[in-house]
Amino acid sequence: MRQNFLVSLFTVVVATAAGCGGSGSDDSTSPTTATTAATTEERPTSFADIVDEVRSGVVRIEVETCEGTGTGTGFLVGPNLIATVEHVVNGATAIELKRSSRSLGTATVVGEDRARDLALLRTSVPVKGYRFTLADRAPRLGEDVAALGYPLGLPFSVTRGSVSGSDRSIPIDGVTRRKLIQTDAAVSPGNSGGPLLVPGSKEVVGLVDLDATVADGIAFAVSAEVARPLLQAWQVAPQPIALAPLCV
Repeated sequence: MRQNFLVSLFTVVVATAAGCGGSGSDDSTSPTTATTAATTEERPTSFADIVDEVRSGVVRIEVETCEGTGTGTGFLVGPNLIATVEHVVNGATAIELKRSSRSLGTATVVGEDRARDLALLRTSVPVKGYRFTLADRAPRLGEDVAALGYPLGLPFSVTRGSVSGSDRSIPIDGVTRRKLIQTDAAVSPGNSGGPLLVPGSKEVVGLVDLDATVADGIAFAVSAEVARPLLQAWQVAPQPIALAPLCV
């Protein structure tokens, strides 16, 4: 009888200790674990994280023409579709796509508009990578943007800035291009055709077009408001453009 009483008393003591947060507690989430989980959930996505996520969708475009070679940038809008600006592929006899130094195949033009400086390329094989979405809005003055691409023959590069002007009309090669976005993000030859990205939403608000050689800190981009409907139309109804004939 005394032995049974001691066993019962021991059971009550252990149960009481467990209920007071001892080692037998049913609460498996300690304060430290809960704090760590909350910190992880609340940590905002950094700009570097966004670049890591989207960079696989940006490609280097190398073209051959009768006048020599040139480079530009494009970005995936489908498994075998790449958006860029028209002047990058104008007069091309051959178009090759690369990610860094690795070849991704060749491409042909399935839509182009010289007046708006826009082109859509179809790749010879599907390309894996992040697929960008073009915004259906105009960017706000002062909104943060980033230019992604391959300037000056360098590997993948990123520059940041803001929208310093909108709805610009600039005469280029005898054509007045309208609704251009003005930005102070640094761009150089080779950036042309790359996405002008809003870091927070990852929307493309423009395609890098050209830099202003007569002024520091000013570059222009084709507005997504102009580019989006054209790219969508070419996806539905491609308009193949033959490459330029081989040079003689």
